[in-house]
Amino acid sequence: MRGFAPGKYRVSVSNNGAELILSDYSIEVRAPIEMLDLEPSGKKVDGGTRVNVKGNNMFNTSSLSYKFGNSVTAGIYLSK
Repeated sequence: MRGFAPGKYRVSVSNNGAELILSDYSIEVRAPIEMLDLEPSGKKVDGGTRVNVKGNNMFNTSSLSYKFGNSVTAGIYLSK
Protein backbone atom coordinates (compact mmCIF):
# COMPACT_ATOMS: atom_id res chain seq x y z
CA MET A 1 0.00 0.00 0.00
CA ARG A 2 1.45 3.31 -1.00
CA GLY A 3 1.76 6.01 1.61
CA PHE A 4 2.14 3.64 4.55
CA ALA A 5 5.39 2.77 6.29
CA PRO A 6 6.04 -0.97 6.71
CA GLY A 7 4.25 -2.35 9.77
CA LYS A 8 0.91 -3.70 11.03
CA TYR A 9 -2.20 -1.53 11.00
CA ARG A 10 -5.56 -2.25 12.66
CA VAL A 11 -8.54 -1.94 10.34
CA SER A 12 -11.42 0.42 11.15
CA VAL A 13 -14.77 0.30 9.34
CA SER A 14 -17.33 3.06 8.75
CA ASN A 15 -20.76 3.02 7.14
CA ASN A 16 -21.13 6.80 7.05
CA GLY A 17 -17.56 8.15 6.78
CA ALA A 18 -17.67 9.63 10.29
CA GLU A 19 -18.25 6.91 12.89
CA LEU A 20 -15.45 4.34 12.95
CA ILE A 21 -15.69 0.84 14.37
CA LEU A 22 -12.35 -0.73 15.29
CA SER A 23 -12.26 -4.32 14.03
CA ASP A 24 -10.25 -7.32 15.19
CA TYR A 25 -8.54 -7.41 11.78
CA SER A 26 -5.24 -5.93 10.74
CA ILE A 27 -3.19 -5.57 7.57
CA GLU A 28 0.57 -5.77 7.26
CA VAL A 29 2.41 -3.42 4.92
CA ARG A 30 5.82 -4.65 3.74
CA ALA A 31 8.75 -2.89 2.12
CA PRO A 32 8.90 -3.30 -1.70
CA ILE A 33 10.81 -6.32 -2.97
CA GLU A 34 14.16 -5.48 -4.57
CA MET A 35 15.47 -8.06 -7.04
CA LEU A 36 19.28 -8.09 -7.08
CA ASP A 37 20.19 -11.09 -9.23
CA LEU A 38 18.62 -13.79 -11.36
CA GLU A 39 20.48 -17.03 -12.15
CA PRO A 40 20.85 -18.28 -14.80
CA SER A 41 20.88 -14.87 -16.41
CA GLY A 42 21.04 -13.83 -20.03
CA LYS A 43 19.92 -17.10 -21.54
CA LYS A 44 16.65 -18.73 -22.44
CA VAL A 45 15.64 -21.60 -20.20
CA ASP A 46 13.06 -24.30 -20.73
CA GLY A 47 10.54 -25.62 -18.24
CA GLY A 48 12.08 -27.54 -15.37
CA THR A 49 15.16 -25.29 -15.13
CA ARG A 50 15.99 -24.22 -11.59
CA VAL A 51 16.07 -20.42 -11.29
CA ASN A 52 17.57 -18.58 -8.31
CA VAL A 53 16.14 -15.14 -7.51
CA LYS A 54 18.20 -13.06 -5.07
CA GLY A 55 16.89 -9.90 -3.48
CA ASN A 56 15.92 -7.89 -0.46
CA ASN A 57 12.61 -7.70 1.45
CA MET A 58 11.40 -11.07 0.23
CA PHE A 59 8.92 -12.80 2.53
CA ASN A 60 9.00 -16.42 3.64
CA THR A 61 5.50 -17.74 2.94
CA SER A 62 4.00 -21.07 1.91
CA SER A 63 2.27 -19.30 -1.01
CA LEU A 64 5.51 -17.91 -2.52
CA SER A 65 5.36 -17.99 -6.34
CA TYR A 66 7.08 -16.50 -9.37
CA LYS A 67 5.72 -15.63 -12.79
CA PHE A 68 7.81 -16.14 -15.93
CA GLY A 69 5.89 -14.99 -18.98
CA ASN A 70 2.46 -16.60 -18.58
CA SER A 71 3.70 -19.43 -16.33
CA VAL A 72 3.37 -19.26 -12.56
CA THR A 73 5.48 -21.61 -10.49
CA ALA A 74 5.86 -22.29 -6.78
CA GLY A 75 8.90 -20.81 -5.09
CA ILE A 76 11.02 -21.93 -2.14
CA TYR A 77 12.39 -19.33 0.26
CA LEU A 78 16.07 -19.78 1.19
CA SER A 79 17.66 -17.34 3.61
CA LYS A 80 21.32 -16.35 3.56
